[in-house]
Amino acid sequence: MTKTDYDSPIEIEEDTQRTSIEIQPWFQILIRPRFTMKWILGNDTSGDVFILCYLEGLAYYLLNASTTGSGDKHSVMGILLWGLASAFVFMLIKIYIGGGILFLTGRWLKGAEEVDGIRSALAWSSMPNIWGLLLWIPAFVFLQEELFTTTTPRLATSMPLFIGYLVFRFLILIGNIYSMILLVPTLAEAQGFSIMRSIANIFLAFLLLFTPIAVFFGYVLFKASLAL
Repeated sequence: MTKTDYDSPIEIEEDTQRTSIEIQPWFQILIRPRFTMKWILGNDTSGDVFILCYLEGLAYYLLNASTTGSGDKHSVMGILLWGLASAFVFMLIKIYIGGGILFLTGRWLKGAEEVDGIRSALAWSSMPNIWGLLLWIPAFVFLQEELFTTTTPRLATSMPLFIGYLVFRFLILIGNIYSMILLVPTLAEAQGFSIMRSIANIFLAFLLLFTPIAVFFGYVLFKASLAL
């Protein structure tokens, strides 16, 4: 496979016609996900999979730390350092466990015979969350440690800051939702599926992952109720 620079003109077949375009997947995946995913699968972007999943892991950690008020017990530096470490674990889980489960359930639906494309779909569908990392910079500049604490005197006394914070959280939420939506067309392209079969692939993966967990906790609760 020949490695092609992201910004170089390439030839891609779309609707049985060949057109010369410039691909910038970090942007175009947001507006033309399936078409861009076709280009990604045809080029050597395997190294980006780890980078993208790592960055998404960092984004999820920061959101969780902010939502749970981690700053009440830990310093901002401690939160950031732990986030950098946690993102690495998230990266491995998403690439190998998430990718493996989607690959397995996709094979039940006559999907791709190799897992690399599925891992790429998982990684590139996270671009909205990754771009959302940029929003944390101005949020921290204005709110500082209050971004991670339950006590927020600045927000309580400044209407502009409060409105800005609401906009920030809303945009982060939109990014999370859009990342989930993007997984459908990117996975469809990687698996060679229709949109509906891609949704079925995701649903089966969800069942395979969470059914054993639900059964386990159900069993634990049942045993606990018998002990009462």
